[in-house]
Amino acid sequence: KIPYLKSLGVTAVELLPIHEFDETDCPFSDPITGERHRNFWGYNSISFAAPKAAFASTGRTHGQHFEFREMVKAFHAAGMEVVLDVVFNHTGEGDDRGRTYSFRGLDNQLYYMQTPDGRYLNFTGCGNTLNCNHPVVRDLLMTCLRYWVGDMHVDGLRFDLASILGRDRRGNVLLEPPVIESIVEDGVLADTKLIAEPWDAAGLYQVGGFPFGNRWSEWNGKFRDDVRRFWKGDLGMAGALATRLCGSSDLYDRSGRWPRHSINFVTVSYTHLRAHETKANLVCRLLLEKK
Repeated sequence: KIPYLKSLGVTAVELLPIHEFDETDCPFSDPITGERHRNFWGYNSISFAAPKAAFASTGRTHGQHFEFREMVKAFHAAGMEVVLDVVFNHTGEGDDRGRTYSFRGLDNQLYYMQTPDGRYLNFTGCGNTLNCNHPVVRDLLMTCLRYWVGDMHVDGLRFDLASILGRDRRGNVLLEPPVIESIVEDGVLADTKLIAEPWDAAGLYQVGGFPFGNRWSEWNGKFRDDVRRFWKGDLGMAGALATRLCGSSDLYDRSGRWPRHSINFVTVSYTHLRAHETKANLVCRLLLEKK
């Protein structure tokens, strides 16, 4: 598909999560044949440094790492960048009713945010929330990020529900989250594009104010909302539309931040296939990033 994408003028592709996940976690079946549907959206990662074997023709012989690297090389040869969607806010283990793959069995209280009585804190809408700012978890995430950039040569990282990275083990919002600071200060990631989805499922909304923001681009949810309201004919939206098209100066004209920090998109949709467990992300994303 690379020649086709290049003919459209595409200069970068963003891959939905390709970390290993369980495609059999979909609860729905074909009403006619009874065949169980599979979930290939990938937003329930169970291994942050393993490419999905089923996506590779040589997956049965463990060739997925080689195939992924060769794919990235092919995009680069065509003058196109590769952005990887990383889901570090939760895992496919779900809540207390979910399957145990690794983290829950290794150290449940270390890897997941929990209440004092041991219930999972659910800031993701997916049943659990990764305890990102614990030193052990932070080291794991940084190791994985360095692998994808240093060994697999991806050009950018888009962090799903990135505001989760700014919470402590009890869910309190941190002013200078250690894991976000580690990402922005890391030498291996120095030339990597960092893109935050600057909100979470519990109401933390940081568009225009993501921590250490001069290093991050942000999904501009206000651009999406204002453009869509204008399109569907809401009254009084001309001024808001002009603000968005002129660079969202109300959000990005301060503290060394500029319109280039805004990722302007028109549509993105999330669908919960299983309550508190599975999140699917609509493939259609229109990115109007200014370069």
